[in-house]
Amino acid sequence: MVTLQDLLAMPTEGQFFVLLCTALKDYHVENTKCSTELAQHTQPCPHLEFTLYAVLGHPYNGNIGYTRDKLSVFRLYAHGLLSWEAYHFEQIEPGVYGSPHQTITTRLEAIKHALQPANKRPLQSSPQQPGLPTLQFETYSI
Repeated sequence: MVTLQDLLAMPTEGQFFVLLCTALKDYHVENTKCSTELAQHTQPCPHLEFTLYAVLGHPYNGNIGYTRDKLSVFRLYAHGLLSWEAYHFEQIEPGVYGSPHQTITTRLEAIKHALQPANKRPLQSSPQQPGLPTLQFETYSI
């Protein structure tokens, strides 16, 4: 079982990235199909990229259309920099989401700080502002 505390205890970007990939490979959001992808890139700078996707409903010409949307992208660069690109979706109605608001966080300590429950970012799910949570480690285990 991997907990948020396990992840926050990782001392290096590489260890954090490997544990994160392990924890998120089977990540799920209730009633939402999720998937992950690990890719190696060489341009513009060599890096590994781990992407968490979900199939989400969006308004489209008076109907609901479904697309595979990115929820989070973690990148570990060859020179050691770690970055997190998060997509925050506001819920318009149950199962239907608006366009995401994107945030980018770089460096391990800043990412750890952003993941802590007390530091939830704007547009993340909350009782006052429902939406699709970006990451929920506090209730997830493998």
